Amino acid sequence: MKQTRRTKRVSGLIRQKIGRIIATEIKDPKLGIITVTKVDVSIDLKIARVFFSIVGGKKPIDKQAIIIKSLHKLMRKKLAQEVELKYIPQIELVFDRTSKKAQRIDELLAKIKKSGKDET
Repeated sequence: MKQTRRTKRVSGLIRQKIGRIIATEIKDPKLGIITVTKVDVSIDLKIARVFFSIVGGKKPIDKQAIIIKSLHKLMRKKLAQEVELKYIPQIELVFDRTSKKAQRIDELLAKIKKSGKDET
């Protein structure tokens, strides 16, 4: 989504508030550590796409992501209580796989480095 000064400011505010809502409202011990990595807000401020990542937890990551995505209505309600905006945006929760991809790349690079040492 295109970013203006206004949307960047609102994105930062929503990121901060959603992060706080996740930390205080979601108390499922089976879920791992949830981090809001990025928020993109549409130019009209009616849609906020919230990217999150998960570390750890007792359930598989995909199942944890489904549980978190189902909490979008709760997050919107709590967000409305904490911020003063003309419109409270619809919350779209998106699982951010960037950290998983980075971890996989690190593993592959370590494997290549190890195999290079074995050949010499």
